[in-house]
Amino acid sequence: MVQFSLLTLFRGFLILILAAASVADDCEYCTKIADRFAESLQKTAHKGFSGGNTHWEETNIGSYATSEVRFHDIIDSLCANSDNAWCFGILDTLEPVMHTWWNSVFKTNHTGIHSLRDIFCVTASNYCCPFNHFGQKCDVCAPCSKPGGSCVGNGTRTGSGLCSCDVGYTGDLCDKCNLLTHFEDKVNDVLTVCKACHISCTGGCWNPDATGCNECAIGWAPAFTDEGQQACEDVDECEKHPCNSSLEYCVNTPGSFECRSCSSACIGCNGPKATDCIECRDGYQLVKDIREWPWGSRRRYRWVAASHSAKCVPEEFT
Repeated sequence: MVQFSLLTLFRGFLILILAAASVADDCEYCTKIADRFAESLQKTAHKGFSGGNTHWEETNIGSYATSEVRFHDIIDSLCANSDNAWCFGILDTLEPVMHTWWNSVFKTNHTGIHSLRDIFCVTASNYCCPFNHFGQKCDVCAPCSKPGGSCVGNGTRTGSGLCSCDVGYTGDLCDKCNLLTHFEDKVNDVLTVCKACHISCTGGCWNPDATGCNECAIGWAPAFTDEGQQACEDVDECEKHPCNSSLEYCVNTPGSFECRSCSSACIGCNGPKATDCIECRDGYQLVKDIREWPWGSRRRYRWVAASHSAKCVPEEFT
């Protein structure tokens, strides 16, 4: 019975997750369709009846601008580039709503188009909420700081309505800076933004470069600039030869280092190529003044005295 209950709870939880995802997808597709409808209105604004007797059509059917022909031209374009059944499913629900709006609103004032998302997806179909609202009942979102964060579920029928903070911001309303990684930069008397500390800093900073660190991060050390300012300077870990010297060479990176592979021709190297070898591996010979070019279809290489380099090459080619 316990196993059955746990399985039932798991299935119920999974259904809730899938249902929430479905609701979010419904709003997303409805919004895309509404946006495409508005785009198609713009694209067909100067279009007319195509082919046949357009004078007769306009005399007997009416202007193309408010015609059923234009409406269906637009409808046919909304999911034209989509192979997702979801788009067509949402469109099946929206088409009657769009047709009613076309006849009752657009035909009487086809220049004053307001947000089609609000008309199609919020008011008529309930797929979405107005912006700054969330959830099944379209409750009001928390007043998240801008910049700083955004409401979870904003404009959809899902979400918590709480603030999700951007990187560097914290607090319930995302109105504070994370002072361990960012610092406050006052743009004006009203607006303060959070700017990132330099990569060399740890424990906070007061300006964006290496001179503003409270402490230096691992891989960096205190030093003085030419102007006499204290700053955090990159440590060259390669000076301590941390890599396998017979197989790898060291590359210093900001705050760290990388061990990269030598050419298979090398025993020790200063770079990735056979020209960077310190010593040649068995079966290879160091050759000076070489030039390479394809030799036959098997792309083997031969050498001649032509340049000023040295390279470990297979002994069979020397």
